Amino acid sequence: MEQLFFPTSDFLMVDTNATNLHKAKVPINIGMELAARNFKADMCHWKDTIDIGKYSTIGFSVVWPMFALNIYPFLKRHKIESLKERRDKDAPAILIGGQGAMGIPGTLSEIANYVYPGEIGDPLTFKNGFFREPELISPPVIKNGKAIIEITRGCKYRCKFCVYAHRLGGPYREKSIGLVREQIDYCLSKDIDNILFRTINLPGYKWFDELRELAIKNHIYQGWGDITVKEADKIIPYLAKMRITQAKMGIESFDENTRKEIDKYFSDDCLDHVIEETLLQCHMIHLYLIYGLPGDNYDNWIKWVYRLDKIRKTIPHPVRIVFSITNFMPTPGTPMENCPDINYEDREEFQRRWVGACRDAGFYSKEWDVKAGNDFGHFGRSELPHKVIMHLWRGHSNITDAILAVKAGVGRYIRRPQAKAFLKAIEGDLR
Repeated sequence: MEQLFFPTSDFLMVDTNATNLHKAKVPINIGMELAARNFKADMCHWKDTIDIGKYSTIGFSVVWPMFALNIYPFLKRHKIESLKERRDKDAPAILIGGQGAMGIPGTLSEIANYVYPGEIGDPLTFKNGFFREPELISPPVIKNGKAIIEITRGCKYRCKFCVYAHRLGGPYREKSIGLVREQIDYCLSKDIDNILFRTINLPGYKWFDELRELAIKNHIYQGWGDITVKEADKIIPYLAKMRITQAKMGIESFDENTRKEIDKYFSDDCLDHVIEETLLQCHMIHLYLIYGLPGDNYDNWIKWVYRLDKIRKTIPHPVRIVFSITNFMPTPGTPMENCPDINYEDREEFQRRWVGACRDAGFYSKEWDVKAGNDFGHFGRSELPHKVIMHLWRGHSNITDAILAVKAGVGRYIRRPQAKAFLKAIEGDLR
């Protein structure tokens, strides 16, 4: 069994998240907030420069593997040796945790004294290499005038491509409605009515009907909500009353057969119905798609562009449909980990067709020059950054050298020169 690492009482936690490019504040890192509360740790951001002399343990919160590239810049800025084998015995111990780190523990083994595998809480169970809370009892997190209340962890669906469902999220757990009600009351007592119910599928929550009535009764503002198409009918009639103006839905593919092959089946007619009814209740729908799933039929994707155009023209109020297309990542720990990587020549041809159809249907401006760095992140990573992410997931004999080659850290995206430096280090031992 994995041995727990207990940080010292003089513990600093560092958020490796990118700053939000659209706002001055860093998004709330709920996992780090809960861990810092548990260990009574001080917190900072990886771009901060602080006096670290009083800390015997420094922990890094990595919510996405790419953000592991922000550990080294912090260590370098504070004159801490990056490799644990070269660190002085009086140097602070380096602890790395978070979902991103959980997915790539071997990748970080030469830097971290310990990569924490799993969740923080009491009690914990250890299963399949991770520590998990048997029950979901996490407190609400209030920050910057907003609150987050977790209502579920894990996923009850098992889509074949999803590393969260198969590895990182753990078993599906739901917070009792009684505890959720208490936490809502607590937030309201602090004059906080901007409350996000954190879950990957809001209408899938066992006590959704009770939660819905609490949200409506207390005029809770959420703004957006994650909704699974299969259970969307439970929430659609109440979107406006729940003050949800934007619905986020993982579609993955506009090809019905591909959705069946990845264990995320719903019919095209069902999707048509859900999108139309959703748009009647709110002003924006964000559709998440994955390019490169094996055997996908992109002719059907193009047909759906025009189908969606017809749907939106039936809506009596202005609406916006946003597409976010990410690259398929055959990630370790999923049933699809041995699938081939995407072909970028095919991807470029697809993007040309997709952009042309979206311009023709009026989803994209004809003046928009869609290319890397100018696509608002809606078309996934270009080839070199994609290779970086896959090396982080899979590991490599030179992975530490590659991490140390990205000297300035990364934002929400990896710039091309940074990706080149990383991949050059992968090709040969530069230490």
